[in-house]
Amino acid sequence: MARVVAPSILAKRRPAFDRFLCIGGLVGCLLLLSACGDSKSYYQPRPYEPGELAVFRAIPHGLELSYHVAEKRQIAFYVPPLAGAEEPPERLWMMFGGRKSVALEWLPWLKQASDPGAGFLLVDFPGYGLSAGPPRAGSMLASSLKAFESLVAHFGMEYEDLSSRVCLLGHSLGTGAALQFAPLVRAQRIVLISPFTDMHDVILHFVGPFWAGIVHALNGEDYDNRARLGELARRDPPPSLWIYHGVTDRVLPVWMGRDLAMNYPRTVVYREFPWNGHSHFLAKCLPAAFAPSETERAEEIALRRNGGQP
Repeated sequence: MARVVAPSILAKRRPAFDRFLCIGGLVGCLLLLSACGDSKSYYQPRPYEPGELAVFRAIPHGLELSYHVAEKRQIAFYVPPLAGAEEPPERLWMMFGGRKSVALEWLPWLKQASDPGAGFLLVDFPGYGLSAGPPRAGSMLASSLKAFESLVAHFGMEYEDLSSRVCLLGHSLGTGAALQFAPLVRAQRIVLISPFTDMHDVILHFVGPFWAGIVHALNGEDYDNRARLGELARRDPPPSLWIYHGVTDRVLPVWMGRDLAMNYPRTVVYREFPWNGHSHFLAKCLPAAFAPSETERAEEIALRRNGGQP
């Protein structure tokens, strides 16, 4: 007679256990994807500390620009030139920070600007600082435009006049905010620090190829720095473009900056900083960004003349 072996307790429970794992995994994935699709899970907004606002409000003739985007109040900050606050700036730097940064974090770095004719317009993502609403690419573009238009109205000048004085500077995610705004003005110079190529590449870097397509679709952000730089390179004349990237950047790897520079060599001057990561080299590159040296200007002119070949 054949001996019957009783199934183990685990074997008896295995179908139910498998169903539990399957359902738990699906729930976990949905929660993950839901978080990735929520703009405030991707962005990391924070309000201002009282001390940060006090530093800005101590600046002589500093201006808080108030306006609305989709019925949500926004506040941008204008720091006037050292040469005089009453007149429009000779150059208007519009500054865009990363996803963990608020606009007034730029203030300590502005001391490195040696250009007495430069004014600075510091723009927060919606939901950051004193600004309300969801932080999204579209709302940031609308906020950037409204901040610029508010400054145009403040000086009582024509849009095109101030547009021709604009310089754009973005760091990290802020490079996407700067470049999506670039087609709306006639920028003199655009500086990208630790930039990315497009949002799909960013998501691919963080979550890998299996989830990248799904997360990107749910995230819905359409920052595309490759496409925007392509549009700018076709302008006649194109704006002066500068890219700075740390070689050991693990947040947005250096190959992204190289990719942007290699695809648009005619109008991009590219600098790498060895042994530097995502943000630690700002003190090294910002003085040159605000006022490039004569050597760097000569290199840019040579690149334009030689079709990108040094």
